[in-house]
Amino acid sequence: MKITIPLGGEIKIGKDKDVVVEASDEIPHVKYYIVDGFKVEKIMYLGKEITTIKAIGMATTSLKASVKEGDIIIVHDRYGISHCGVVEEGATMRFYDEHMPVEVKNVRELRCPNKGEIDFAAQQLNTHGIEPVSFFGAWEYEMAPIPLATLLANGVEIRFE
Repeated sequence: MKITIPLGGEIKIGKDKDVVVEASDEIPHVKYYIVDGFKVEKIMYLGKEITTIKAIGMATTSLKASVKEGDIIIVHDRYGISHCGVVEEGATMRFYDEHMPVEVKNVRELRCPNKGEIDFAAQQLNTHGIEPVSFFGAWEYEMAPIPLATLLANGVEIRFE
């Protein structure tokens, strides 16, 4: 699979099909990030124009949402990123949080990227003159390279044009 991210625009990674994803339990310290696309734009920062990328989506602690098939789900617990998945109808992602089982319906588990893979994704952004920062949402600064690294770690080719 290939994804082309326009240098100066927005791309949605999900398909047209709506799917309801739902976690079996709400755990206060577990946050779900649902990434449905990326936006690259130029902004002025300290008097200089820079190109930024931000992950588009939402963050929630109680996962029950209608999203697009193909969106990326990143699970963040008190220790960091613990699980990654992709929205896929009929799949079930299972994990444990402090001995409590959690099932997330309509999500297929993916391999989460390691720190080196996240750093590589950030370097790829810098190679194309893109800064992985955003001032429009607190979670976007850290999150922009992570879904990109998740896609790369699972065999998706990403191009910037």
